[in-house]
Amino acid sequence: MRKALHILAMAWQSITAHLARSLLMMLGVTIGVAAVIALVSAGNGASAQVTQRIESLGANLLFINPGPGVQLTIADAALVPRVTPLVTAAMPVINSSGQLVYGGTAQGAPITGVDQLWPTLRNASVARGRFISSRDVAQDAFVTDIGANVAATVFGGLDPLGQRVRLAGSTFTVIGVMAPKGAAYGQNQDNVVFIPVTTAEILLQTDQISAIDARVRAPQDASYVADTLTRYYTVLYQGDAQAVQVSSEDALLQTVQSNRRTFTYLLGGTATISLIVGGIGIMNIMLVSVSERTREIGLRKAVGAKVGDVLGQFLAEAVALSATGGLLGVALGLSGAGSVARLAGWHDVVLPSTVLIALGFSLLVGVVFGAYPAARAAHLDPIDALRRD
Repeated sequence: MRKALHILAMAWQSITAHLARSLLMMLGVTIGVAAVIALVSAGNGASAQVTQRIESLGANLLFINPGPGVQLTIADAALVPRVTPLVTAAMPVINSSGQLVYGGTAQGAPITGVDQLWPTLRNASVARGRFISSRDVAQDAFVTDIGANVAATVFGGLDPLGQRVRLAGSTFTVIGVMAPKGAAYGQNQDNVVFIPVTTAEILLQTDQISAIDARVRAPQDASYVADTLTRYYTVLYQGDAQAVQVSSEDALLQTVQSNRRTFTYLLGGTATISLIVGGIGIMNIMLVSVSERTREIGLRKAVGAKVGDVLGQFLAEAVALSATGGLLGVALGLSGAGSVARLAGWHDVVLPSTVLIALGFSLLVGVVFGAYPAARAAHLDPIDALRRD
């Protein structure tokens, strides 16, 4: 133990004696460790945010989307629960866009035609007023619920409830303001304007819907129901398995997790290159150090130092350099991960395993790239070493 501490003390003394050179040697490892932590954490943060948004869509959901050239109608949505009793509700959806005008203020907004099931299926709520009812749908009522951002932008401090607005060229009455929900499924729900799906058909002069949202009885039923509906539509459209796409919330989450792993490996591999480059730098400078200290090595071996002593000294220097660079990289990486998270607007997701792997790899770099210079120093012939200038 005392011998190991003595070797570490000598290694540290050698590092501090050439501080500028030592810092340059550590730079590659520091950048590599920082890049691994920051980039992998950024990937984890992005994945966590997408997962949260998918989960915010609602529970036990299936998404039924027509393929190119396929037209689904409100009647098709009503048929879904009849295909399998495991579907407890199905809602037609029409997606469009237009301008909402009130007074002298106009706001472009996505228009979503839905029925009274939207709050239940999509885990949404109304902050003020009420949501579209089954009666509104049956009567093709020109009423609308507006997102929180639309209400703030168009009406400012005014109460939107009961106000008449122009939407896509027609007059609507505002009956509700949605509670803030944020982005979900590629769209910020706070910017959306909701109208009855039947009214959307009149407004757009079409009976074609954009999608069907369906809710299954339990989470474990989602995959089975998705397969059942896919087979149903394949038969209905004469063997075309791509005519109607049926996906579950679980399938979306699995896709996100798969993409996250690929993204993490890609970013981690890219950052690891910096660590390898840093290791090459350490090996290069350590070889220079061995050449400069040839007489010192010869003198030590002449007075009784063994091969293991010299090997341990130079290997300890390489590991100490990489370890110090790794610790600096951890601090820099944690700071960088926090900065990226704040700029991107998501939570900072730094896994302890990422830090430990990055730090452990930096130590491995020190051992691997320090081994050759250390072995070269340890096997110098003391007589030849003492003869050198």
